[in-house]
Amino acid sequence: MHTFGKYLLVGALVLVSTLALAKPFSGQHHRHQENLRENLEKLNLDAQQSASLDQILAEARESGKALRQERRGLYKKMRAIDYSALTEQEVQMLSDEAGRLAAQQMRQKLSTKSAVAKVLTTDQLAQWETIKKTERDARKERWEEHRKHKDESAKLQ
Repeated sequence: MHTFGKYLLVGALVLVSTLALAKPFSGQHHRHQENLRENLEKLNLDAQQSASLDQILAEARESGKALRQERRGLYKKMRAIDYSALTEQEVQMLSDEAGRLAAQQMRQKLSTKSAVAKVLTTDQLAQWETIKKTERDARKERWEEHRKHKDESAKLQ
């Protein structure tokens, strides 16, 4: 095997191993959808906007559910693999499938965000961006606090 092929195989094995050990979505999508809906309600939606958003979010929930089931199947398949017998072709096939599912998830996310944005007025969009920024900043602050405490407790040990 050529050096490049060895590096490709090792890199693909690392990717597949990481994906195999990663937890599929564990209910976080429900919390995210609820949080999204709560934030959208802060925008003083009219009845038509609210109905449109309900439909958009319901469609996103259903397509997301199907995608999560497909990803779980791939993760299950990867956990059952005998890595010592894995061929380059199998590595390529599994990594292609993982990439396809990740791309599909990103398309779904962007499509949903675009559909939501088209329902909102310019003022509501600006307000929504402010709400999202405030939440991102709060998450970043919580993460930094978590890291700080984790670093401090590591120093004590």
